[in-house]
Amino acid sequence: MDPTTAECDKRFRGSLAELTSIVWPQVIRYTRARVGRRFRSPRSSSGWDFADAVARIAHAAAIEPFVDTYTYTDTDTAARVQLYSVIVRVVRAELAHDAGQSDAMFDNIDPIAQEVMILRVIVGLTVFQTATVLEVPAGRVRLLQHQAMRSLELRAG
Repeated sequence: MDPTTAECDKRFRGSLAELTSIVWPQVIRYTRARVGRRFRSPRSSSGWDFADAVARIAHAAAIEPFVDTYTYTDTDTAARVQLYSVIVRVVRAELAHDAGQSDAMFDNIDPIAQEVMILRVIVGLTVFQTATVLEVPAGRVRLLQHQAMRSLELRAG
């Protein structure tokens, strides 16, 4: 490899490592909240194996648009919405292929309300960011969050 290519490759790997360090915690937090623990084998002591595998797939898909330009920052609202749009889509697709049981905390709630609660409460997106990610009106996000909170409140006693 010539020196110029080697230098570019070194900068690319450094940028990719920095991008991963920013995005990975967000992906793992969302995925674990969405998937929950699943004890599939005796070797799975923590139960996070499936969620972490889904997180790796979602992470790879989510950072792909940012790899060439390295335009992602945690404070960039549009980039954050784009990131979660990809993550939600990938996690949904992976869960559609899996019929396993989980212990996700929002299992008793409507699936879209579950997404709203995870994106709003756990991830910390605004109503408008959540609406953009889920492609629903902001008023629907508010309603779903209210219904989910009420359902959780009734469940808690």
